Parts: sequence; structure tokens; C-alpha cells
Amino acid sequence: MEKFKLFYSVISCYLTHVWLTTAISEIFVANYAGYNKHRVLQRFESYETLTAHSVIECARICSKDDRCFSINYLETVSECQLNHGIVVEDFSNSDISQNGIYFERTNKNECQHGGFMNGNNTSCDCVDGYTGNRCQRLIHDCMDGASLSYYAGVRAIVYIYPNTAPSPFQITCRFQWGGRNIIMEHFDRDFTFNRTWQEYKEGFNNSRANRWIGLDNIYYMTQAGLTGLHIEIKTTNPSQLLSSGFKNFQITNETENYKILGIVERYNNFPVCMPQLIGAEFSTYDAIHHNSSVNCAAAYGSGWWFNGDCTSCNINGRLNEPGNGSVPIHEVFVDGYAGRIVGVKMWLV
Repeated sequence: MEKFKLFYSVISCYLTHVWLTTAISEIFVANYAGYNKHRVLQRFESYETLTAHSVIECARICSKDDRCFSINYLETVSECQLNHGIVVEDFSNSDISQNGIYFERTNKNECQHGGFMNGNNTSCDCVDGYTGNRCQRLIHDCMDGASLSYYAGVRAIVYIYPNTAPSPFQITCRFQWGGRNIIMEHFDRDFTFNRTWQEYKEGFNNSRANRWIGLDNIYYMTQAGLTGLHIEIKTTNPSQLLSSGFKNFQITNETENYKILGIVERYNNFPVCMPQLIGAEFSTYDAIHHNSSVNCAAAYGSGWWFNGDCTSCNINGRLNEPGNGSVPIHEVFVDGYAGRIVGVKMWLV
């Protein structure tokens, strides 16, 4: 009798395994065609990570979650990653993992990454920087999204994925006038840009109105061809916005301290110092990369491309206090402009 029970238990487990494997295989496919079978979706696509004792268990969990479009299963650590997207055709959102297995659902025709069917139920309207007929990939930059009906005319914090970047990052996009990649905004006087090297490298913000995108990300964008730099200042006159534009803006990576390789003035409504800074390296109060006798970043209260004379403009300085007195060097100023500056914005195109 005991042998029969053991035999029955083994047979039941086997049939259950076969049934689960068959059921899972009907809705999942190991998408190996055209690439290494150990290629898995990048981490930013995963919305939940949990423990599963087999790839079948991981797939079963995914099949019961409407958010799940695919799975990564890491066999050595029994880790199940539930993804809200799939590998795109050029594999740009995937990595090689010798211990990883990737499966995607074959019966998921819905919009990915929080997108939704448009009024005609023919394609998806996407959000958060995603695009494609199923919202399966991220836009490369804000210009990439400006022509899309579901982004056109809005301002939003979204993810972009330039071809030159190792991973996506957030940026404020203005999906107007062809698209603007906003790399710096400063409209709150209590928010300081007197930050460390690490903060300027990685980026910092406190709200939609105060943001530095990060020198690494600026480098990736210029490497991807976004070399048109625009600087806009807001004055105490509510109807007055002054701007200067430049082309061929290029910087190095951190190895050379984000040195400005080139910049050419296109137009200006106010004098600005940028063309004088070719060859200048970026400095902060805790990382000095200029040959001045003073710590320019500490004196000017900001991180910037300082040179031997420090700078003739302090774009990242503290916003001006009300009043008619002279502007101290730790506040925002540009030589040749006598007015007070209460807001600054920089973007790339």
C-alpha cells in the first residue's frame, strides 16, 4: 500500500509538471531567434523581483499578472524578474547574462509600460517616454517624441534612451517647437546649485522647477548629436525672456573633467560667456580643475566650466535677490547685462 501511494504521488507530480509545462508553453515563448539565448531584459524594465524555485513557477506568476509581458529567470539565485516590456528588435534594452533565461508572453497584445489603446483601438497612446505600436521602446530624446500625437505640445518628466547612453535616464521634455531636452532649470531662489562633484556628475533636483540633469547625461546627449545649446534667462519683467543659442557644443567624459571641446555662437539676446570657455574643464568647490589662484566654484557658489579668470558669467549661481543694488559674484549674472535674473533654463537640441 505504501509503495502504491509513493508511486501515485510521483505520477501526480509528473503529470502536474507536464500540465504546467504545456500550459505555460502555450502562452510563453523563449525568444531566442536572432540573439544569444542568455540575453535578458535590462533591469529598468522590471517592476518586481521575487524568488521562484523554477522558471515554470516564475512564468506562472507572470501569467496571472496583467502588467507582466515577459520574465527574466536567473537560475543560480532562483530570482524571478517580472517585466512590463519585451526585448525590442535591435536588442538595445537587453544584456547578456550567462545565468539568465528570458521568456515573453505570446498572447499579450495590449499596450506596454502603462500605455493605453487610442480611441480607434488601432494603436497605443504611450506615456513616460515610451513609443512604438505597443509602447515597447523609449524615445531617444525629446525631439523623438515631439512629433507623436500623445506627447505633442506637453511638458513632462519622462525617460529617454540616447543610443550612446548605457541606460535610460529621466529628463524634462518640452514637446513643442521640435522638442527641447531641458538639462538645467532654476526658478527657486532657496534651491542652491552649490553642489559637490558627484552631484553635478549624476544630477540633482527637488521639483519640476529646479533640476540639473547630470554631466554624464549631458555628455551622452552631445555624443548622440544633441549639440545645439540654448540658455534662457527670466528677468524681473514678467514679459521678458532673453536667450542665447549655440551650435557644435561638445564636452568630454569624466576622464577629462567634462572639458568643453567646442561651441559656436548662433544668436544672442544677451551677452554670455560660453565661447570663451573652449578648453575649460568643469569644477566644483570640492573638485578644482582650473588654474586660477582662487577656488572659483567656492567663490561663485556654483559648479561651472571655470578658467584662469574664473568666469564672466555665473549661470549656476544663486538667483538674484530683489533690489536695485549690484549683483554679488555668487549670484547669477552675465557680463553686459545689468538687469536682475530670477530664473534660468538650459536645453539641448
